[in-house]
Amino acid sequence: MSTEIRASREAGHPKGFWTAVFDWFITEVPRWLRYAYFLRFSILLWSFPLILWWANWRNHARSLVSGVITPETWGQYLCVFFFLTSASLVALMLARIVIINGEERFGEHPPMLLSRWLADVGGRYEWVALLVSQANTAILTAYFVMNGAAEGVTWPQVAIGFVAGVTASFLFWYTVTAIYYITYRPEIGSAVAAAMSLGGPTARTLILPRGLLFLSRTGKPCFGDALEDADTPIPTEWLARVFPVSGYRWPPNGALFEGHYFSVLAAVGFFALYWFLWPLTAPIPAVVASRWALALELIGGIAVYAVVLSAKIAGPADSPETQKARKSLRAWKAILAVPILVFSVGVPILCVRLDVSRFPILALVLILVISLSWMFSAIAFYADRFRIPVLTVFLVVLIVPRLFQWTGEKEEHYLSIAVKSDQTTLPTPSQIMDARIRHARVTA
Repeated sequence: MSTEIRASREAGHPKGFWTAVFDWFITEVPRWLRYAYFLRFSILLWSFPLILWWANWRNHARSLVSGVITPETWGQYLCVFFFLTSASLVALMLARIVIINGEERFGEHPPMLLSRWLADVGGRYEWVALLVSQANTAILTAYFVMNGAAEGVTWPQVAIGFVAGVTASFLFWYTVTAIYYITYRPEIGSAVAAAMSLGGPTARTLILPRGLLFLSRTGKPCFGDALEDADTPIPTEWLARVFPVSGYRWPPNGALFEGHYFSVLAAVGFFALYWFLWPLTAPIPAVVASRWALALELIGGIAVYAVVLSAKIAGPADSPETQKARKSLRAWKAILAVPILVFSVGVPILCVRLDVSRFPILALVLILVISLSWMFSAIAFYADRFRIPVLTVFLVVLIVPRLFQWTGEKEEHYLSIAVKSDQTTLPTPSQIMDARIRHARVTA
């Protein structure tokens, strides 16, 4: 409830109180509806696993999704839980981008409650948002155990896959987040920089809380601050020139907002991982492509760690603060070697030990939904400012040319049939067997 309504109630003015309630209703409810629309793809992505769970529960649409939502082995559960938790984290990231930069992009600040829970500068609710984002994973986990028991899958298979998949997802996103803090440089004006330095972080949280990386949320130095203080020779300024419009970069000509930078960085890591897995998980063995994928996966891991190793902290060498920060950065380089090594070596080992040709359908579906949500969210963040309905335009572009046959005749498929005048009599099984026996005797 807003301050105006409280003041009217405490003052004992019924007319003023109800006027304040009415004013709050006509201003806040439309704002909530507008931001619910801006967040539609994040909400759909987060809700998608629950929709599958509902469809497979009590025969709502079990015949359609039963084979999709029922993995069989712990390796399949590993893949499912990796992409299930990743889908929730991507939904959280896309939602935070809208809330953090919505006012600059759409010209209207988000509802106070959403700003408090998703974009609080002090980081007081970062853990709450993370836990809420994984509520769908918790529901699906319980369902996997119950549904697996009915389908002949033991709970240890689900438990091992859960632990392995969630651990792999955490290591992946932990590494992406750490590299985000190492490489992101806001390049903003002095006034904005001064406002952000007064106890506020210089890079906002997008997925994992700052506490997980031991980053400070106040002026007190912490071990993880070396990540933000470090700098790399990798140029990132060119990214801002790709988005020369308002709502994407620090005014007047600064770097990308942290949300967009993190989204680009996360997309590179996520889709690179998918392209490495793509030939390895093909139902038909692709030996040459798989070897190339494994080689590129190792090269990619080396390249990522080279970026980490290139990080340095500027400052006078004789300063105790600089020496302490450099020592912390060296420790971080050793820490980040673990998840990078796990993915660089672990993926080939799993591909050898597991039957990767039986890649779970649910994981493939989640990859598709994550990709579409990411793409449509990026388009909507630009198009919503101009009130362009993204899904409507997409459906019109997809359906109308086919409806009026503007795509040419080659896109349609026709089957030719021939009707015979005489009725054909098919041989019986015994006749087929007798013919096989006679043929075998003749050839013998």
